[in-house]
Amino acid sequence: MKNLFFYLFSMLLLAGSGCRETTAPPASELEGFKEYFAGEIYLTERARLGGSDSSALPVQLDSLRAQFNISPGGRDSLLRYYRDSLPRWERFLTEVLQRLEDRGRKLRKDRPAFPAGRPAKK
Repeated sequence: MKNLFFYLFSMLLLAGSGCRETTAPPASELEGFKEYFAGEIYLTERARLGGSDSSALPVQLDSLRAQFNISPGGRDSLLRYYRDSLPRWERFLTEVLQRLEDRGRKLRKDRPAFPAGRPAKK
């Protein structure tokens, strides 16, 4: 979780350059992008930490983009929209972080307390 916070904080610092207003995309597109971006971070971090095959990451990211109907150029455009305003960028990252925390809680809830076939130590 510390790495995730560092990743989001680093992106926040990099976004500080250039604060100009842009036309807002449709609200439904923005909400979907938040979910997409949380998924992108999750997949990237899972591959980086060894939780999945890192060679499969590009395919997984392509599949995620297809699921949310986001092109690589569309991804960059939406990120630019959020980065153009520091308050907007901070709200975006806060919402993405909330989605990641929700995902983590769900994963912990679904995971058994100990490996199957092995009793808990007394």
